[in-house]
Amino acid sequence: MIYCCGIVEDEPLAELMLKRYLKRFPFIEIAWECSYAEDAVDLIEKKK
Repeated sequence: MIYCCGIVEDEPLAELMLKRYLKRFPFIEIAWECSYAEDAVDLIEKKK
């Protein structure tokens, strides 16, 4: 089973660290990235 996740982070270095960490897990796929919570809510609504 593959899990899709999204990254909500406004700090570029922290976002890079999160991406590198999540790439260690083959069952996690980064579906989207954004800097603001409002954008994340919109993306989640579209994916439903």
